[in-house]
Amino acid sequence: MLILCANVGSTSFKYQIIDVITEKSLTKGVVERIGNPPSLYAHLVPDKGIKVEGELDAPDHLTAVRHVIDLLVDKEKGVLSDLSELAGVGFKTVFAKGITRSALITEEVMEAMEEYAPL
Repeated sequence: MLILCANVGSTSFKYQIIDVITEKSLTKGVVERIGNPPSLYAHLVPDKGIKVEGELDAPDHLTAVRHVIDLLVDKEKGVLSDLSELAGVGFKTVFAKGITRSALITEEVMEAMEEYAPL
């Protein structure tokens, strides 16, 4: 079972795919300087001996995430045939009004997060 772990910061996006059965990391990487060109990225796939680094234009987090998805499903550099291989995505949010523990993302949780979005 593969889980994409995401750590989204104000100007960065760090990621790792973990096989939770074997507790092995299949790949990890980062996009930094999001919104402050040039953005920098690094993508590692240790079992394939792959380390890719470079610059990209990532004016926002959506662009950075799309770039990472392209890397994850790339035939040579990726570790997934397609995103359906992921059983889930885990990420940390800093603010969600009234939520003080781990939670599945529901409409209620999304509304709690949106209350703090203007901050």
